[in-house]
Amino acid sequence: MANDEALQIYKDFQKDGEAIVLRRVTISEPGGLDPIETHEDHATFGVPTSFESHLVDGQRIQAGDIKILVSSYLLPAEHRPSDQVLRVSNGKLYSVINVGATTERGEDLLYEIHARGEA
Repeated sequence: MANDEALQIYKDFQKDGEAIVLRRVTISEPGGLDPIETHEDHATFGVPTSFESHLVDGQRIQAGDIKILVSSYLLPAEHRPSDQVLRVSNGKLYSVINVGATTERGEDLLYEIHARGEA
């Protein structure tokens, strides 16, 4: 079952990765009032890596961008460009640029998050 595999990936990243917080940012504008920004945090574990230098084109992938592998276990399936990633180990906050999913039997197992600089 794919969910069991996502759980195993989660456990592996818990052991070999680092603490990550995926932050869902929602901005609402209630009836003429100032916009209200709310956060919904999802704690997980991930493995951050750099992009290979030949992939850095200065536009789609910029110097300093990172990719973070995270298990889909316990995470919402939908990701938005307004989402953010906090690396707990160094306290840096990144903007989510893109998210790719590895799926099996129609279920997400692993997300590859393309993140940029401090949000």
